[in-house]
Amino acid sequence: MSGRRTSCNDGRRWLLAAQAFTKETLDKVAEELRGYFRRKSAPRLSHAEARALIDHAGSPAPRWSSGGEQALLQPRVTGGGPRRPTDGEIEGIVQRAAARSAPSEWDEVFDELMTRHPSGSLEKRLILMSFRDGHGYSAICEELAIGPTTYFAHRRGILGQAAVIAVEKGALKP
Repeated sequence: MSGRRTSCNDGRRWLLAAQAFTKETLDKVAEELRGYFRRKSAPRLSHAEARALIDHAGSPAPRWSSGGEQALLQPRVTGGGPRRPTDGEIEGIVQRAAARSAPSEWDEVFDELMTRHPSGSLEKRLILMSFRDGHGYSAICEELAIGPTTYFAHRRGILGQAAVIAVEKGALKP
């Protein structure tokens, strides 16, 4: 029973911490949390980008033309099939993939937030359903068997906790 009381007190403490932040700040934290889950679930390369890289690496090198000129910049493609991606296209694909996989300063904040809540806890389920899966509050309330007041109190407490961690880690200015 004392473990439950501690959990309730922790929830109240984070709810009080959330009151120290403006709605705009908590909205920014919520948007960063959605971005965190997008980065975690998004593929590093699209199917088309991966195919272009494979085509570039797997296609034969351009050959010397019969006139003795080098056809390195303009390889001849015959048969109307797919063309070999240009070096500029490949460089763009690599840069976009690197940008997608670059960690955000917020990733460390949300990694810590997720480890603070045990798997299967109300808070963890609320975080995943709301920010990862994008469910609305009515669907979450129904699934978790809680009322809207409880939902919004826990959501605000979670965002307050994330904001406190962000301030501690320097990702958010107090």
